[in-house]
Amino acid sequence: MSKVNLNYGDYLVDSYEYDLKGNVDNQIKHDIKLPKEYQRYVKKMGYCPFCREKINRVYDNYRHTTFGVDFVESINVWECDCGFWEALSKFSEEKDLIDELDSKCWEHKTYSIIASVEDLVKEKAVKQLINEIKQDNSKLYSVEPTRFEQIAQYVFSSYFDCEVEHVGKSHDGGVDLLIINSDKPILVQVKRREKAKSVESVSTVRDLLGAMYIRGNYKGIILSTAKSFSKPSQVVIEDLKFEKRLEYFELFDFPKFCSLLEITNLTRKKNWEFLLKPWE
Repeated sequence: MSKVNLNYGDYLVDSYEYDLKGNVDNQIKHDIKLPKEYQRYVKKMGYCPFCREKINRVYDNYRHTTFGVDFVESINVWECDCGFWEALSKFSEEKDLIDELDSKCWEHKTYSIIASVEDLVKEKAVKQLINEIKQDNSKLYSVEPTRFEQIAQYVFSSYFDCEVEHVGKSHDGGVDLLIINSDKPILVQVKRREKAKSVESVSTVRDLLGAMYIRGNYKGIILSTAKSFSKPSQVVIEDLKFEKRLEYFELFDFPKFCSLLEITNLTRKKNWEFLLKPWE
């Protein structure tokens, strides 16, 4: 069961505290508190361990104030296209000496926690395919069915701003995706039709409704590359909604899904921005 979660807001923080004395050319460091993961801490910043390549520094700030002693603060943030980010915050309290150095230093490194390498590779392929489909919607008809489910997983994760699980497999009971936006997820059935003029029949709707009622869950979505849903399909859903036997139900045909593709955000949220609040 694979997941897509566009949040990627989890992170680890490690700290280092030390004194610096002497002079600029001959500094003596006295460790007070070592980082828990020292080897990881002292590695060079600006390198993605997942993509194995250098990444851009996307934010820098610095400030210097004096109240009897000098206070120096700085922050640097690096971010990769895959979603990985890391930040280094420094703070030092320095005595105002001409030839000597006497300061207390605090450092904090923050590392984001992201998906596995396998998930990243899959997601990059899906994002590339979404970009191609945005240029030519007709490519949806020839996309391999499982890949279409993955595209739908990414698009719905962006649209609902939540985690979406891919559960589609043989004998899946008509459920391919679970949109986890509340205590009860939205059950999603995905149908990739090859013909542009196809119409989704009422039997598809009944299949998902049956799976929903077996699970005691009354929230569902049917996504199809058909040009439209049949009139009986629409009537069944309208009647059940009128009778208040459904909490939520939507039919996404080809035109409606294409409009959703156009507003799909392929750029991750900047989950490191919470670090900038002290700098506002």
